Amino acid sequence: MGWFDRDAKDYRRIHVDEQCEVLSLIGDIAVSDAGPQVHAHVVLGLRDGSVRGGHLLSGEVWPTLEVIVREAPTQLQKTSRAELGLALIDLGGTDR
Repeated sequence: MGWFDRDAKDYRRIHVDEQCEVLSLIGDIAVSDAGPQVHAHVVLGLRDGSVRGGHLLSGEVWPTLEVIVREAPTQLQKTSRAELGLALIDLGGTDR
């Protein structure tokens, strides 16, 4: 997981090195210049009952993860914003 540090224009890594449960996973898949881009936030439940949350940067699934993906009424398009270090959804560039 990660937390976006706007001063560094990069994610600070939040390491979770134990099996945990996905309590919440929400986000979007939008088209960027590099192709489809996933932007997901996750809340993980740890074995002691504590939680950690942030941007999902990578992960391994065992034994399963059930995800429902719903299509948005418009195609989301992301535009790179160099001043922020991010690609953000461009509402002016979506098909309406």
